[in-house]
Amino acid sequence: GQNDPAYSFSVEGAVEGETIFGPLARSEGENVGRYMLYASEDMIANNSNYNLIFDDKSYLQINPKDINVEIKSHQKVFGERDPKIVYSYNASQFAFEDTFDQLRTGNATRSAGEEVGRYQYQRGDLSLGDNYNVVFTLSLLTIAKRDITVYVLSCEKTYGDKDPSFQFITTNTVAGVDASVSLSRERGEDVGVYRITYRSLDDPHYNIEFFAGSFSIIPRDIAVKVEDAFKF
Repeated sequence: GQNDPAYSFSVEGAVEGETIFGPLARSEGENVGRYMLYASEDMIANNSNYNLIFDDKSYLQINPKDINVEIKSHQKVFGERDPKIVYSYNASQFAFEDTFDQLRTGNATRSAGEEVGRYQYQRGDLSLGDNYNVVFTLSLLTIAKRDITVYVLSCEKTYGDKDPSFQFITTNTVAGVDASVSLSRERGEDVGVYRITYRSLDDPHYNIEFFAGSFSIIPRDIAVKVEDAFKF
């Protein structure tokens, strides 16, 4: 996209005291590549006493232009789809009438994984063609814990029996990924009502809002037989 530089040259074999005048010309083209330099018609006319011979190393090299491309860091909640990648760039860096959308092929990617944590965006196969070199600014996708609710189901037992397994239900969990909740209850074996709470809510995927349940110990039915009694 830049203007051609001023070409310089040296000569061998000219008559002492005489100067060889330009200008030089080159093969047409503005894409990345090598373009041969040669004597223009004016140069040939200005130096008609000489047969100008160029070596095969006389060329103009057009190199790819750097384009800075950045992806804004994003966050999503565990279990959701990745947000759409939005590319940020300076449109004025492009040459001629080239545009990012016109030239772009492929896409950036990110490190594999769906667990809670941070994942780095990578260039992937994103390309702007041979004329541009993508300078990719690294950014992150953060997967955050998902908010869920845990409701403990109230239950009961008869005095003297073993405790049943405590159960709970959840809302807003991801299909196939259960919440890790360890339940316990207040101590006691006498008839009464005890609160069912938790030992731990440390779950790798979820932020847990917890609603306790109640555990009732009810009286045990027993049979009482009264023996006949006598008196005189």
